[in-house]
Amino acid sequence: MKVLEIREIEIDKIMVPDWARRTVISEAELDDLKNSIREHGQIGPIVVRPRSDGRYELVSGSRRLEVLKRLGRTEVEAKVIECTDEEAIVLSIEENLKRSEEHPFDVARKVAHMHEVLGMKVEEIARELRKSKSWVSKHLSIHAMPKEVKEVLGQRVKDLERLYLLSTINDPLKQSMASRLVAEYGLDKKEVEELVEKARSMDLKEFGSFCDAFGSELRRRSEESLKS
Repeated sequence: MKVLEIREIEIDKIMVPDWARRTVISEAELDDLKNSIREHGQIGPIVVRPRSDGRYELVSGSRRLEVLKRLGRTEVEAKVIECTDEEAIVLSIEENLKRSEEHPFDVARKVAHMHEVLGMKVEEIARELRKSKSWVSKHLSIHAMPKEVKEVLGQRVKDLERLYLLSTINDPLKQSMASRLVAEYGLDKKEVEELVEKARSMDLKEFGSFCDAFGSELRRRSEESLKS
């Protein structure tokens, strides 16, 4: 990777590749960032790389770019780098993990791109990102979850471990039932582990009945908690 320059770039000339698009984003966090940029200005340049058509491809800084667009800005301070596809994704993941600002589903999409599109093995991805093979495998597992399940979990469950546990439920219907309970009631890791064990040991009808009863019990506890 080579840094070419830091300069102001017209926002309209910056393209966001599919692997860099956010699918899970908090409007509250965007509002906080918008207020910060409005008051203090852009803190730190986004990172882009030049394209052959004279435009630029975003590598890191999607939230700042989105907020600047919403603020009606026409230019953004950007660090222009020269890098390979692999280096671009690695840099994007590393920058977002430093700030803990990206949802595991979006990190997983980048990891899956390295595996499925760039053809990298789990061991190679782990080495490039300086992560364990288990970390990579867990992200690949949650990436494979159905879109509908991701939509249920996206804004409410943001830790890798609970998402991974749910991804190990092989039956998509059971996975959906369990995910709705976890999202609605914020079950902790131990409770999710127990729920996953129930999903594995019961047939679909039994698990559906269990989820209905468990949901009723959780609602009762919640109502009692509010009264006390």
